[in-house]
Order: sequence, then C-alpha cells, then structure tokens
Amino acid sequence: MAYQFFLGSSLAALTTFLPLYAEQRLGASAGRAALLIAGFGVMGIIARLVWTPVADRLSDLTTLLIGLAIGAGISAGLIWASTIAGLTLAWVGTIGLGATGVPANAVSMLAVIRDRSFGAVAHASALVSLAFFAGFAAAPPVIGWVSDLGGGFAGGWVLLVATAIAAILTAIALRIKLHRQLALRSGE
Repeated sequence: MAYQFFLGSSLAALTTFLPLYAEQRLGASAGRAALLIAGFGVMGIIARLVWTPVADRLSDLTTLLIGLAIGAGISAGLIWASTIAGLTLAWVGTIGLGATGVPANAVSMLAVIRDRSFGAVAHASALVSLAFFAGFAAAPPVIGWVSDLGGGFAGGWVLLVATAIAAILTAIALRIKLHRQLALRSGE
C-alpha cells in the first residue's frame, strides 16, 4: 500500500503543478502548458496497454515495480532540471513519468489479484486504490505548503523526486518480504 501512496503522491504533484510551473517558470503559454498534461495522459494510456501484458508474463512483479519507480524518479528529476534546461526537458520528464508512473498502478493491481498473500482480491484491490488516492489527495496541499514556505517550485519537485524514491524503497521492501515468504513456504 505504501508504494501506491507514494505513486499517487507523485502523479498528483505532477498533474497539479506542472502546467502552472511550465507557464510561470518555463515561459510556456497556457495552451502549451496544458499540452504537457495531455501528453502525460496519452503516454499513460499507451504505457498501461504496453506494460500490463508484459507484467502478466512475469512471475515476479516486484522487479517491474522497482523499475517503474526508478523510471518515475528519473523522470521527476528531469522535470526538476527543466528549470535550467527548459521546456524540452520538462516534456521528456513528463512523458517519462506517464510511461512509468501511470502503468505502475495497473501492475500493482495485477500483483494483488495474482498473489493471495495480500488477502481477498476485492479487499486487497480496494486497499491499493485507497492508498493511491490518499496519496493523490495528500500531495498537492503539502507541495503547495512547501512552495509557499519559500521552496517555490523547486521544493515541490524535490518532494516529487522524494516520493519516487520512497516508492522505490517500498517496492524493494515488498520484494524482500515476498521472497522471504516464498522461501519459508518452500522450506515447509
């Protein structure tokens, strides 16, 4: 669930602040700034269609979840760096986050459907959604507060990168836990 909370936080931070950031800091028109979110959404759709069949063929989804979180972290860093490098880098980071952060939600759902150690499917999938949307609801006010305290957009992008790192760490912890459980079951 923690993975989904941090993932939801990352995606909410992006969708809430990216157009404003692109317009105020990168000099994009309102229309061009809005296109960033449209690009993110289109890439998210494509990525879900690509990654879910790939995930379905994998026996261990934690490796993919870790990889997607790493991709989201790198993409968030690129958006942060666009302050120096400009709008093109913001586009690369935004498309990257759509390609990695959005499908991670679908891969997580596949994990709870496939692995009964998470509990009954209906309950486990509800908890995954709860965690995702809790992060989605919590992040924008926190990032706005950090920005208002003097961190500006940079403070918000630091938090975006931090949530991606937290997702990586929780996916690694999940991998360790599941491998231990598998080892214990094999030893019985």
